[in-house]
Amino acid sequence: MKAIKLSPTDNVATLLGEVGKHDIVEIISADNEVIASVEALQKSLSATKSRYATLLTTNTF
Repeated sequence: MKAIKLSPTDNVATLLGEVGKHDIVEIISADNEVIASVEALQKSLSATKSRYATLLTTNTF
């Protein structure tokens, strides 16, 4: 799964689909460059409830 970080100053990235607990998520920049890979700590919201979910991290990526 991928998540996009739209601005270099953001500390959030928007998931591009649903994620399960412990899935690996690639954080990509607006230029489609891989910034980091992180492990999801919880399942994302169902697509029926929300089109997108936001991935938060305390790490800098």
